[in-house]
Amino acid sequence: MTRKHKLDNQKPISDVSKEPSGAQKRKKQKEIEDKDKKLRKQAERFLKVTYTASFGYLSDDVRSDGSRNQEAIVSAQIDLETSSLPVKIPNENIENKEFLATSEVEMDADDDAAISLFDPNINGHKFSGRYFTGSKKNGESYFRDLLRFSKISNSAFCLPCCFFSSKSGNRSPWSNWGVGNIGFQDFKHAKRGVEDHEDSLSHFDATRTWKCFLKNVKDPTSLTGTCVKTYDENINHWRLVLRGIVDAVLFLAKNNLAFQGGSQKITDPNCGTFLNLIKLLSKYYAPLAAHVDHLQKNSPSYLRRGACEVDNNRSWCPLDMCTPDSSRQDQISQVIRTVECKEMICRVVESFIDFITTTNKTGLGLSKVIQEKLEMDGLDLMDCRGQGYDNGANMAGIYSGVQARILEINDKAKFLPCAAHSLNLVGVNAAEKVPPAKLILGDVQNIYLFFSGSTSRWDVLQSKVKLTLKYQSNTRWSSKTAAVSALYDQYPEIVDALTEISTSESFTSDVNANALSRLRDMLNYKFLLGITIWNQILFQINICNLNLQDKTIDVSIAKKKLNVLKTWLENFKETGFQSSEVLSQQIAENMGIEMSSGFENIRRGRGINPRYMDRSDALGRNLKEMEIQEKQKCMQDLCHEYPSDFSGPTFLNEVQSLETTISAFNETGRDLAQLGPMDVLNILYANGLASAYPNCETALRIFLTLPVSVASNERSFSKMKIVKNYLRSTMGQERLNALALISIGREVADDIDFDEVINDFASQKCRKIKIV
Repeated sequence: MTRKHKLDNQKPISDVSKEPSGAQKRKKQKEIEDKDKKLRKQAERFLKVTYTASFGYLSDDVRSDGSRNQEAIVSAQIDLETSSLPVKIPNENIENKEFLATSEVEMDADDDAAISLFDPNINGHKFSGRYFTGSKKNGESYFRDLLRFSKISNSAFCLPCCFFSSKSGNRSPWSNWGVGNIGFQDFKHAKRGVEDHEDSLSHFDATRTWKCFLKNVKDPTSLTGTCVKTYDENINHWRLVLRGIVDAVLFLAKNNLAFQGGSQKITDPNCGTFLNLIKLLSKYYAPLAAHVDHLQKNSPSYLRRGACEVDNNRSWCPLDMCTPDSSRQDQISQVIRTVECKEMICRVVESFIDFITTTNKTGLGLSKVIQEKLEMDGLDLMDCRGQGYDNGANMAGIYSGVQARILEINDKAKFLPCAAHSLNLVGVNAAEKVPPAKLILGDVQNIYLFFSGSTSRWDVLQSKVKLTLKYQSNTRWSSKTAAVSALYDQYPEIVDALTEISTSESFTSDVNANALSRLRDMLNYKFLLGITIWNQILFQINICNLNLQDKTIDVSIAKKKLNVLKTWLENFKETGFQSSEVLSQQIAENMGIEMSSGFENIRRGRGINPRYMDRSDALGRNLKEMEIQEKQKCMQDLCHEYPSDFSGPTFLNEVQSLETTISAFNETGRDLAQLGPMDVLNILYANGLASAYPNCETALRIFLTLPVSVASNERSFSKMKIVKNYLRSTMGQERLNALALISIGREVADDIDFDEVINDFASQKCRKIKIV
């Protein structure tokens, strides 16, 4: 320690002989504390007294010649009244740390627990929070707002002395701040050191200089005040400019509009939708108007074209599908399904992540791409509790598909095929097994193709009907529902349109002949009865299909929906033909159609193979037997399947008491048999019971994480075809993912607070201040 340090930390030599003993010091200290406590109690009768101390770090901003850089202090937007200096240390050894305290921590002056905030020095002494409060000769207390403590160097500093102390002579430890420097550390005599420094002339000079500087900062006529005012005005200008640009970007992305134009200059008429929108907004928004003026003068600018939650969740499920885009590149849509529990409310969330390009369509290649993307996103594959893909062989194959290869890594990632795709395949295969039913759908498609093949024929159709005919898709079963329903509901009108075309002289003979052929197909009882049956069946299948595509649906609800459809089909098999005959006969009588038409030369088939009938009955018996199994056996099987998620004995006890607990807290008014897994999970979280039933809560979350369909991926492909259409087929992958994410997650984009990003951008853009 230098001589200057010793002089600053000790009393004058004339007072050494009068050094009090330890007992006298303790007695005096106790008297001061009793007096402070008495004054504090008296003050608390009228107001609440809270003493605050500021802790944090400052960076060293000293020139090589030892003088401080006052310009750097101003340009860093320093709030010296609270000593907030958010400047990082340029030192690799102290990465992402700061040096002097800035953030305020509330602390009572007599709170001895505050001593735990400080570490002891090499002599075993600590710097106490009591030293942030001083006492006057008359017994009044005051807060030392100039005192700062550094946890890195474990030493105390004086804020005004650090910046404005005299440059001549040896520096006091109270002003010896900076990277690698050590301040006041004589904690054994900390009280005496603080008081002696407060009485020193150098402290008075530094404090006076500091207060003068604060006064100049607040004075708008001074040089410093002018700099601060100009800095604030520029930051506010850039904040408003960037806010307008962000709003324009969000508007275009949410509405799937193109950004790109033929030119990047805003003065060019072919500059694109984004820059044209900025020009339009600048007519009514002054900050953007000033910015556009700078652009027109060829000034540099950042204005150019084009500008999801699994954390702490050990149960998630990936949903992946692959399809080509407009540029003939295979795109994999990645969606993550989780159960989110916030503010005592739980819900199933399917979050779109992004699109992934791939050139390998095999199960091995796709599985590697998916695993690499999950690893890049920071998701541990061992936390995966399910898989959801379409029914393609490369995805759902039991030997070499993606699901089989991921199961080899994590056997808890159970694969569930898409229920909506499976239902479509059941309908397609069932129709293929019954030739008359398949021919009816073919006739419906031919009628649509006849009208859509010519604009004049389509005009005739539109003049007769309110709802036009629809096209049938082989993969989308709901399209068959729309096609059959449009024809069945407007059967007489379509017959009139075909009759008019077949007898009109404005059409060629070939068109007249085709119209007459289509008319004969419709004017027979067999076709009418067929579309009547199909209309009822497809309507019920479409309702179930739409329910299965809900992203919040779980496996139990999907099972109930499918059972309802199965029950309806079984009942329709018994009574549906008679009811369809009644409806068809009413239409046939109004149209003058004979009941025997269309049934000539019918060849009877062999019927349905009985083994297919027995298969569903066997499945029903297995389900019934499974429902009567003992709870203990079910818990054991579940614990054996997920050994790292459940505890066997505890799980059984939780299940036995869960029914009574749910009954006590059930406020929905429904019976326990009518409550679903999400209802039970919400009751647990709403009443703070999730921690009391950890195994049941985990089981419910895993069950709700299991996917039912990959409809979210299908929806993302619809957005992709809008965003990356044939006019924008050269769009890059990064822009595609960004625009798709904003368009698909528009609710999340509306809730994002861009103020922090805008403020950072404005501060960086305003790094140069023009004083004159």
